[in-house]
Amino acid sequence: IYKNEIIFFKKTLKKKAIAIIQARSSSQRLPGKVLMDLAGKPMIMHIVERARQCKNVSEVIVATSREHSDNDLSNYCTTNDIKCIRGSLDNVLERFIQVLKLYPADYVARITGDCPLIHPGFIDRQIDILQRFEADLIKTDTESTLVEGQGVHSAKSLESIFKKSNDKDDLEHVGSKYISNHLNDFRIIKFNLPKY
Repeated sequence: IYKNEIIFFKKTLKKKAIAIIQARSSSQRLPGKVLMDLAGKPMIMHIVERARQCKNVSEVIVATSREHSDNDLSNYCTTNDIKCIRGSLDNVLERFIQVLKLYPADYVARITGDCPLIHPGFIDRQIDILQRFEADLIKTDTESTLVEGQGVHSAKSLESIFKKSNDKDDLEHVGSKYISNHLNDFRIIKFNLPKY
């Protein structure tokens, strides 16, 4: 095999990524906010449309609960051709695992249902970096609104956390506590955010 053929072969081995939007209607601070009108359409639709702009994402799925309070959200998704799965209200991590069983992927863009200004280009960049270094997640050097409401994980890291942790914080916040306490278990890429 010639060198240029090896390079071409590597480029064609692109791994699969999906976006999972975690959303519920039973927010204590602002109940029903995911379906509230924002510039002429429900907030959830803004998030779905922006997630669909990601070039590296093959599927966009809303993961909500089986609770009666989320029936309207589920019905909205069905009516508007948005893929939606329903699971535990409190075990959000389990919802992610449910989605991965139905839509197997190598990477997951985790998107919260209350951040309509996610950045598709930044999500794509994270997926590119994780794939390039075969890594599990990215840590930014500083806090920024650019990273609010979204982050990319390897599917295997989420599956590992699901098997190892029953901590309530991990179930609700998709393994964030476990990751912080077990940094050496994961391949983490430090990402320097641009100055602005």
